[in-house]
Amino acid sequence: MKGTLLVARSEWYRDLRSRAGWLLAVVIALVPVVRVFAWRVAEAPDRLRRAQSGAAASADELAGAGWAPLVESWRFGLVLGGLALLIHFARGLAGDRDSGIARLAVTRSVSRTGLVGGRALLAPLYVVLLVAVTGASAWLAVRANYGLGDLVVDGYTLMTAEELFAELRRSVLLTLPALVCLCCAGIAASALARSAVGAVALATVAFLGFDLFKEVLGRKALLVFSSHVPSIFDESAMAEMVQVALGYSDAGMSEQAVNAALWLPWPQAVLALALAAVVVARRPL
Repeated sequence: MKGTLLVARSEWYRDLRSRAGWLLAVVIALVPVVRVFAWRVAEAPDRLRRAQSGAAASADELAGAGWAPLVESWRFGLVLGGLALLIHFARGLAGDRDSGIARLAVTRSVSRTGLVGGRALLAPLYVVLLVAVTGASAWLAVRANYGLGDLVVDGYTLMTAEELFAELRRSVLLTLPALVCLCCAGIAASALARSAVGAVALATVAFLGFDLFKEVLGRKALLVFSSHVPSIFDESAMAEMVQVALGYSDAGMSEQAVNAALWLPWPQAVLALALAAVVVARRPL
């Protein structure tokens, strides 16, 4: 356990001193801001048309117009951030093996399992930081342009602000397990590949490849953690929350999808870490 904590502390210190890491964090934080701006620009023709026809949105409708851009911009930040985390964890162990740092750590009383466990300890921390940074960025951008009141359409209140906030909170909580499992999958790819480049390629191709073809699996795709990670072709809780915030009556996740998103990523994360530990224990450093 001591070696695991030593690896986690060392990786954390190294990431804090990485200028490229800080630059990437700034870019990810700006993604929701850019998305809110793009949403605002895309709405401009419709706002002008409604104003010219005398059918401008009421004050109540404008008061709750910010929920959809908030969720959508937050989701965009998580899409890029999730991919960045996958690449980071895929590169870590394989890169240390290429440079000889992993061998040096083992000679200093760090077990091979500790090399995997130390990085796994950072996964929940990095996921929480990603969600917090992108969420804060999205909220600040939306508050500067929209309201976050009740969702009112044609004079009828579809959902109150409290109900929307509760749904948003649930969507975020359902996204966390999948993001943690994504990091663990990156660690597994890092252990399986023979180089850092190969590990990044393996992890990204597997993740994006599944995203492209998951429709073939139908409802069975829900059994794979990647289905619940915000992605390009999205079926995650955040994607459903966008539809809820837009006022679609048929939006929302089924009970089966909620249970799958909440529980299935955890055993899959453990399986990925166990595979990584076995491979690292058997492969020369």
